[in-house]
Amino acid sequence: MAQRRIYSDLPLIQMNDDKSCAQYGALAQIYDKVMSFLSYNSWFDLILKICSQNGLKKDAKILELGAGTGTLGKKLSESEFSYQGCDLSFEMAQIAKNKGLDFVCADCRNLPFNTKFDLLLFLFDGINYIFEAEGFTQTFEEAHRVLADGGLFLFDITTQTNSKTYFTNYREALSGEDFTYIRESYYDEKNCIQHNDFDIYLRQEDGNYGRFKEKHRQKVRKVEEIAAFIPKNLFDTVGIWGDFEQTLYNKKSERVHFLLRKK
Repeated sequence: MAQRRIYSDLPLIQMNDDKSCAQYGALAQIYDKVMSFLSYNSWFDLILKICSQNGLKKDAKILELGAGTGTLGKKLSESEFSYQGCDLSFEMAQIAKNKGLDFVCADCRNLPFNTKFDLLLFLFDGINYIFEAEGFTQTFEEAHRVLADGGLFLFDITTQTNSKTYFTNYREALSGEDFTYIRESYYDEKNCIQHNDFDIYLRQEDGNYGRFKEKHRQKVRKVEEIAAFIPKNLFDTVGIWGDFEQTLYNKKSERVHFLLRKK
């Protein structure tokens, strides 16, 4: 079983070359282990509540953007929803597909779907990876295109409170049977950018370890900025809620959920 270790308590390992790779390339291979502490039940329960409140039955068609390795998708699929997942990372999408999910590698700004969905999801602050205003415009236009009339779009953002509380100067290491990684996180408050740098060591077929580096960046925007990006001619805003409760967000909220309805 993987164990979290303090930064200085790393095992000595034999390494091959040092490689830089795309976001969620090497990390995809250990993502489920890295995120094993995370409870997806909070998102799952919120989705079930929203479906119940809006008359969406268990056979509703759900599309999840930035769906990672399909952990949430698996729960939704097993609950008899008609589930389709996608992720920009080919490696993440491949792992999700190997779990038996309908899954493709796709960009939220240019979706390859003609099917109309009842509910669109973009969770775990995936939308924070969009830096340019044009990217938000494209994403919302694509969301509108693939949603059925009256369809819902649920997404969330991470907040400055979350970054300043937990990730201003954060170091972590995790070691398992065939991997070790070091994560360093820091928050650039001036530019509102969350940095998450990974140094990943993966056991190769020859028994040695390959080293891979990934640098992840998220733009941490205020709720009001995100709300201003929402095209009023395409969506009505049903709610903007703090964390996983359907209550108004405040300055202490570490995550904020937005629920939109297609006009």
